[in-house]
Amino acid sequence: MDVDDVEMKSPEPVNRFVHSVVQTNLDSMECDSFPELKLPDQNANVPKTVPEVANNDPKKTEKEESSNADSKNVTSDLKTKYKDGLSTYSSYFYCIIDTNIFIANYKEFEGFLSKTYVERQPIVVVPYKVLHELDTVKHKNPQLAPKITPVVKFLHQMLRAKDPRVKGQHPWDDTIELMPVLSPDDSIINCALQVQTVAASSDVQVVLVSNDCNMLTKALVANLNSCTMEELQTDYHF
Repeated sequence: MDVDDVEMKSPEPVNRFVHSVVQTNLDSMECDSFPELKLPDQNANVPKTVPEVANNDPKKTEKEESSNADSKNVTSDLKTKYKDGLSTYSSYFYCIIDTNIFIANYKEFEGFLSKTYVERQPIVVVPYKVLHELDTVKHKNPQLAPKITPVVKFLHQMLRAKDPRVKGQHPWDDTIELMPVLSPDDSIINCALQVQTVAASSDVQVVLVSNDCNMLTKALVANLNSCTMEELQTDYHF
């Protein structure tokens, strides 16, 4: 077969192919050629959607009830009565005080019980770990004894007065861990979390006070309010 024969005969099959395709496509575009579309029965979907909505609410309710039950269990296990004697105050907030605050600023607390607060009444919480640290530091660093001894006496006087505005954490509560306690800082944050659990039912604010930047950061990641002594005075009007 020579080249001329190929060139003359090649268009014919191509034209047939194209014509066939076009004809087929045109035929397929006719309305009668489309398969009948069957829309899904909307009523058939109702039984499927209703149970899903009904199943979500019980799960949510179950979680809320479980969370409330856990909070109640923690509160009932605590021996420190953080709410006792506070009904006379229309508004108050808890401030959990770190060890370094008492060492550096204990004189700021000397007039605390005799001061009248126009806005919210501060409720000072002394974690048990703070009392333990004061005793430990005094023996490990005798040079700090002149600073720590007045603090120890002052805290003794405040707690001995059994004034509702000062709460000392019960030693037993120091063993109830709401988070992994791996350091003294963790123990103080754990105390603040316990107070937060108690205060949650009455929507009372809780703030941890420290001059230790790392302690303040730990409190933040534990979803606690935290501030320095200076901020306690300026922002919270202590």
